[in-house]
Amino acid sequence: MYQSPNRSALPLLSVIFGLIAVLLNALFFGIPLGFLFGLAALVCGIVSYLRYGKKYGLALSLISFLLIVLWVLSIAVPLWVDPTLQIKWKS
Repeated sequence: MYQSPNRSALPLLSVIFGLIAVLLNALFFGIPLGFLFGLAALVCGIVSYLRYGKKYGLALSLISFLLIVLWVLSIAVPLWVDPTLQIKWKS
């Protein structure tokens, strides 16, 4: 009887979650949901890398987190540098 090799859906799931995370994080309004998909892709990616040696989902989740960092920097740097945009706190 023929036995198929041990296959798992975990590497494919990490790639799918990673792609969804990258697409949502590329859009500014999808960052919270993209962060959650990125976390799911990171967990699935780490497990699939340790078990099967596949690192595609892991790379996509790290790219999605890099997009979040770029969005945060694109908002924080102008607030930090431009004196007309600085927030004045009442004390």
